[in-house]
This record gives sequence, C-alpha cells and structure tokens, in this order.
Amino acid sequence: MKCPGPSILARFAAAFATVLLFFLQLRIADEFKDYEEDRRCRPHRPVPRGLVSLGELKAVAGAAAVVQAALAWG
Repeated sequence: MKCPGPSILARFAAAFATVLLFFLQLRIADEFKDYEEDRRCRPHRPVPRGLVSLGELKAVAGAAAVVQAALAWG
C-alpha cells in the first residue's frame, strides 16, 4: 500500500509561502539594483540611511531560498 502524500491544504500552503518568498526576493533584488540611485536621489530610504545593509538583505534572500528549497523538497 502506498503512503499518502501531503494534503491539498499543506501543498497549497507550501506553494503560497514559496510565491510569497519569491516576491520578497524580487524586492530585495530591486534594492540592489537601485542602490546607487537611491543613495543619490532618495537618501531617506532604509538602505541608503544604513538602517538595513545590503549584506543583511542578501542573508534574508538566501534564507528565503533555503526555505523555498525545503518546501519544494517536502
């Protein structure tokens, strides 16, 4: 007898979390892309002000990728 896989609700939750994390990664990528322009034209934003560093954002994006991989694996 075959073991049942995850329920449809669990699969939906995993897909939803994966897409949500993907959009987070897109926003982080945009911060990297616009860093120089934001530094010159929008110094009031959190990254140019130094409230959040690009290194911290890179770590968050990496952690999101690990979570996405774990969700896809399970």
